[in-house]
Amino acid sequence: MKIKAIHHVAILTDDYQKSKEFYTGVLGFTILAETYREERRSYKLDLAINGHYQIELFSFLSLKSANLFQKQKVCGILLLQWMILKRQ
Repeated sequence: MKIKAIHHVAILTDDYQKSKEFYTGVLGFTILAETYREERRSYKLDLAINGHYQIELFSFLSLKSANLFQKQKVCGILLLQWMILKRQ
C-alpha cells in the first residue's frame, strides 16, 4: 500500500475565531464551507490549501462538551486520514 496524500485532518478548538484566523490569515488556507451547528453550538469549517480539501476545524465552547473524551481536555488533531493508491 502506498500513501498518495493526506485526505483530510480533523482539528478541535475551543477558540474558533483565533483558530480560523490562524489557518486562513497566517497559513493561507481558503474556506470551502463554514457551517454553524445549532444543536452543538459549534462551527465546522472546511479548509483547503492549493485547492485541495485538507482540514476540518471543529469548534466547541468547552471541549469536554464534545463528549469525545471524558476526563481530559483535548485540543488539536483528532483525526488524520490518508489517501492511498488502490492495490492492483
